[in-house]
Amino acid sequence: MTSPMLPLLRGTILGVIALIFGVAIALAWRGGDRVPMEAGVLWPPAPGVPEFSLLDHTGTAFGRSQLLGGWHLVFFGYTHCPDVCPMTLGVMREVAARLERAPAAVPLGFIFVSVDPERDTPGVLRDYLAWFSPRFIGLTGPEANIAGLAQALGIAWVPPRQQPDGEYLVDHSAAVLLLDPEGRLVGLYQPPFSADLLETSLRSATRFLSQHIR
Repeated sequence: MTSPMLPLLRGTILGVIALIFGVAIALAWRGGDRVPMEAGVLWPPAPGVPEFSLLDHTGTAFGRSQLLGGWHLVFFGYTHCPDVCPMTLGVMREVAARLERAPAAVPLGFIFVSVDPERDTPGVLRDYLAWFSPRFIGLTGPEANIAGLAQALGIAWVPPRQQPDGEYLVDHSAAVLLLDPEGRLVGLYQPPFSADLLETSLRSATRFLSQHIR
């Protein structure tokens, strides 16, 4: 296979995976009340996040227990990402600022999980996320641990693509995930992202779920 075909192949693989995950979500809706979101979807079964072991951007152990008690948006990416990751984090920064404002402030944590642990050490994540918000939490660790969490949340990525200069890119799913205070996956947002739509949707979703999902 010629090298120009590799990006197309990887894009196709991620597209198929995303399609499969979308079908799984649709099946999960059956038998429950559907909750429309302006920029994503919710599903009643609310699969729980399994136990996992990673390090945050300060080098402190981070696992499932750190997710409990609050709402979180989770995004998988990497610090050398040239476009999707910084744009998504930029939108998340704006959403974070808006959700802190009255009325009806929504306490929401923001988590960035690296899919490039070879380069993304806790220190690298700390410096990178400082450009966006001091509230953002970066997670890294052994690739197998990241892969286990990603698989549980329906996130996929493919091996790095080496560039002529020795750098490499990592193709990965660009979804942003919503976790409830019980550590359950209750929402999924797909790009393109809009701060306006995300803010409106998150306010509606967290209000609805707080009242209806236990």
